[in-house]
Amino acid sequence: EPQQSTVFAYKKPSKDEDFEHMTVKPIDLMERLIEVFSLEGQTVLDPFLGSGTTGIASLNKGRKFIGFEIEKKYVDMSIKRLKKL
Repeated sequence: EPQQSTVFAYKKPSKDEDFEHMTVKPIDLMERLIEVFSLEGQTVLDPFLGSGTTGIASLNKGRKFIGFEIEKKYVDMSIKRLKKL
């Protein structure tokens, strides 16, 4: 099997979405990383929840997740996004 590249090329999500966060990551990138570093059914820990992208990607890939965030506006943003799933 060929060796996996350590360079990924993904587009940053557009600002047209109903959330804005300074370090928002593409869901498809996070899904790929979750597939590489965890198994289906495992729990993913995100100690810096932000806009909730890692949580969305975890649930999309059959993982559970736990997220921590100290900024209420980002907690609310994450909950809003997760409720859409």
